[in-house]
Amino acid sequence: MTIEDAIKHCRDTALSNAGNAIAYLKGGQKMLAESCEKCAAEHEQLAKWLEELKQRRDAEQWIPCSERLPETGTDVIVYYPYWYKSPVQIAHLKGDFWESSDGEYDFPVKAVTHWKPLPEPPEVNENA
Repeated sequence: MTIEDAIKHCRDTALSNAGNAIAYLKGGQKMLAESCEKCAAEHEQLAKWLEELKQRRDAEQWIPCSERLPETGTDVIVYYPYWYKSPVQIAHLKGDFWESSDGEYDFPVKAVTHWKPLPEPPEVNENA
């Protein structure tokens, strides 16, 4: 089972249980209707958590440059295996080159083999 299959299963189960809740309510079986409503809400929450997990997993995957490149000017994490400082850098596309985020270095587009989006920054509580 893939994570997409699990998400679909949870959503289908949530819909089925919501339908059952309506049927039980029409039949005057309030306790069974409430049980089905609770189950539907739990399956919908599970589907949302699985979608969040999928998004996080997708964001952590390296994307081969041979498949696609990021938007020009968008900072991403790049893998440049031949860079003497560190093969992992933050850079963005600028014409026919990758430019390091500090603007100090340029390297040819073909020198970078993989990239991935930057992670979301942490939430900062200014009241703390």
